[in-house]
Amino acid sequence: MTADPSVKDQKLKPGTVKRIASYAGPYQKWLILFLITVVIDAVLVVASPLLIKRLIDDGVVPGNSQLVT
Repeated sequence: MTADPSVKDQKLKPGTVKRIASYAGPYQKWLILFLITVVIDAVLVVASPLLIKRLIDDGVVPGNSQLVT
């Protein structure tokens, strides 16, 4: 799929971002909660493989059953 050339180089009109932000104003608490949730999810997505790596490298390979259980 390619970008439509008539839209590709268009710029936002002045005030567009401010207008959209004013529509989102009543939902500010929910938007902040959503952004915090996204950040926490990103941290967990990165942390899971690192924890599994440590479990395998330090527990399974050397035979350290205390770390595995």
